[in-house]
Amino acid sequence: VQLMREAGNKENLAETLAVMGKVAYARKDFTNARAYLRESLELGKELDDKPGIITALEGFASLALAEEHSEKAVWLWGSAAKAREGMNILLPLSIKERYERGVTEARAKLGEAAFKTAWTKCGMMGLEQAITLALEEASKNS
Repeated sequence: VQLMREAGNKENLAETLAVMGKVAYARKDFTNARAYLRESLELGKELDDKPGIITALEGFASLALAEEHSEKAVWLWGSAAKAREGMNILLPLSIKERYERGVTEARAKLGEAAFKTAWTKCGMMGLEQAITLALEEASKNS
């Protein structure tokens, strides 16, 4: 990471930080996961790297669900799904099962009516609004 920072290799740095965020999340180290994902998202925004932004938003959705913010998780997952669909970017098979499990868990926690309302809201939310939501959440918890 330090070498990428020194070389100014922001593209690879953003991707590496997203992976580090996922690893920290898997270890239930939510503080570091949030920090890595935040920096990855900020770099993705700076670079206008839509696939990288989507990946970070999905990471923030997982964090939101783990921290009992199911509605925010749905907003973030839904916004990422909408962006993926708009850009014809498929959900990688390596995360599809985890994504589906998370969405199912959020639906169960919220109930069907609240889930549908949240999913509809994310459909009206643009990618920029989802980025703002994720970064605001990261700032509150850092």
